[in-house]
Amino acid sequence: MEPGIIPMRRASSAPTILALCEITSECSACRCSGMPLVIWTIPCARASLPSQSITRREFSNIWSSTRGHLLRAILKASPKTQGILFDQPHVVAAVTPERGEKLSTVGGNFFTDPMPKADAYLLMNIIHDWPDAESTEILSAISRDMPTHARVLIIEAVVPPTPGPHLSKELDIVMMAIPGGMERTQDEYARLASKSALRLKRIVETMSPYSILEMVAA
Repeated sequence: MEPGIIPMRRASSAPTILALCEITSECSACRCSGMPLVIWTIPCARASLPSQSITRREFSNIWSSTRGHLLRAILKASPKTQGILFDQPHVVAAVTPERGEKLSTVGGNFFTDPMPKADAYLLMNIIHDWPDAESTEILSAISRDMPTHARVLIIEAVVPPTPGPHLSKELDIVMMAIPGGMERTQDEYARLASKSALRLKRIVETMSPYSILEMVAA
């Protein structure tokens, strides 16, 4: 795992992001200073946990799902970025873009419907909800429809290879008991990627227990 800025292709026009994320408005915020776009994750305990910088003009689309709190925070921090919120029709029907917000919504099912085109596909706390078979379906749907230059950015608590306490191990029990999913190690994410026509390029550690897994076309 390595810290650092995730390099992305610079967009020739206004950036856009397509993202999948499952967090509440109380659990997310963004800060922006100059060119870097800094994603912050703030858990319900209100402790701020900064992650990594992503140059804001290197996106043409970011794709997201649910109510889009993380995506909308990114758009506020990076006004030239466009966002696509993808979720079930009844979910996105309740989302109204704010004045001047470059947010569009697409209703659908990520198991059965085509994915919108984007430069970045952002998923937070999504893959850990699902067993390997369904996780592979989700990632395969993205890899099937994404442009060749696009990146998949997965924000999850990665299980470390060493013994000892870690948030991912607690979440692993919760995921197993409630939705039937799991937390995964770096090797397990690499295998998911390879089964989905993707390649795990690297993992970017943050100051929180969460990491950003960067995947590209295989």
